[in-house]
Amino acid sequence: MEGAKQRESHSRSRRALMLALGAVLAVALMGCGLVSSDPDPPEVAEPIADQEMQADAEPVEINLEAVFDDPAGEGLGYVAESSDPEIAAASARAATLEVEPGAVGKATVTAVAENDGGEATASFEVTVTIPDAPESPD
Repeated sequence: MEGAKQRESHSRSRRALMLALGAVLAVALMGCGLVSSDPDPPEVAEPIADQEMQADAEPVEINLEAVFDDPAGEGLGYVAESSDPEIAAASARAATLEVEPGAVGKATVTAVAENDGGEATASFEVTVTIPDAPESPD
């Protein structure tokens, strides 16, 4: 029984030593610039074109994975905002940007992609116009 306890204690000591050596090596490599602890920030791959919408139109959905590159490959978080939500309300759900028209006017919508390395932004203008008048019967 005593031998088993000694082997288990020795095994735990070896694991602790290996973990400590690994941590020291990682810190040394980061200090030399050979390994970075921060991932690369996202980048805008494809800017979003300005949008023109009628006030009574359905919301527009934009795939943010097509807009932003994730060089770190670890997944991005997304946020969206509008300069005037009364004109164009913006929201981000998962990797989808939704823009819903409201009152007639212009607003700037900004989508932000972020990871531990930083963030990237893509902004575009939304113009909301008066809906087409219904055709009158002749």
